[in-house]
Amino acid sequence: MKIAIVLVSALLAASANAGPITTGTLAAQLAAGPADIIIRFASTEATLNSAKSLEFATRAAKITSLRGSLLSFAEKSQSNVAKFLNSKGVESTQFWISNELLVKSADAQLVAELSKFRSEERRVGKECRSR
Repeated sequence: MKIAIVLVSALLAASANAGPITTGTLAAQLAAGPADIIIRFASTEATLNSAKSLEFATRAAKITSLRGSLLSFAEKSQSNVAKFLNSKGVESTQFWISNELLVKSADAQLVAELSKFRSEERRVGKECRSR
């Protein structure tokens, strides 16, 4: 499966039930100019649920363990895309809690290149901000 790419634009935010955004739809939106996009990787649900079944001496120990697990999971699942973006000099921000990657000023060509990467999941969200 290809990675999910999400365009978060004011136009799409106006329609709360706009539905999933395909790579083709995103490319068409980007024809008007670059936009910030969010790439959503595999869900962190399993990681979060695993912490519920473990015993910890303190709440702080549980938080520290969960944070480490989420950071590690995000690093592994986002590493190839993050390295690619870095090599292109593209500004991006990793969100380890939700396992998402914000890509600043993506154009249609970059989206086409990103759509070649693989991931565990294809879920697409709807909120974003256009430039």
